[in-house]
Amino acid sequence: MMARGQINQVFILIVAVVVIVATVAMSARLLGLFEETACSAAGGGFRDELDRTLLAGSAFGSRDEPSLIVPCDAEALYLIDAEAASVTTGEPTIDAALEAGVRTNVFVIVDGAAQEVGFDQRIIVGRSPGEPLATPPFIRIEERRGRFTFRTEGFGRFVRVEEP
Repeated sequence: MMARGQINQVFILIVAVVVIVATVAMSARLLGLFEETACSAAGGGFRDELDRTLLAGSAFGSRDEPSLIVPCDAEALYLIDAEAASVTTGEPTIDAALEAGVRTNVFVIVDGAAQEVGFDQRIIVGRSPGEPLATPPFIRIEERRGRFTFRTEGFGRFVRVEEP
């Protein structure tokens, strides 16, 4: 009788260990998936935050210095004037995308490679609406303390972006 009780205890211990190991393995996998999703600069979080910032910054007469949280290990944010037809930024990935006709004017540099974030027709760089394009018609905003900081000025339909 005593041996049977000991076998039941060993069986319960083995089942408990298997359940704990399976839970830890699944948790690690899910955390990996969450991190992978969170690290996509083109994903919803950063893109939505940037869109809200540019929308608020386009209000006529508004001036602000927004500070966006950097997605993952991003090194820089490129904002290109929406009216610029051809641009050479010096970043091979961005230049190749623009030459190929990609309609994107917001890029994030992650590990030395550009990731497309999207297109925003409100962006004008370093000029007022109706003025000729600034030279160069883009700005590169470096990551500082985990944030991208730049200046905005609203013109209703447009938002002028400049370095801080």
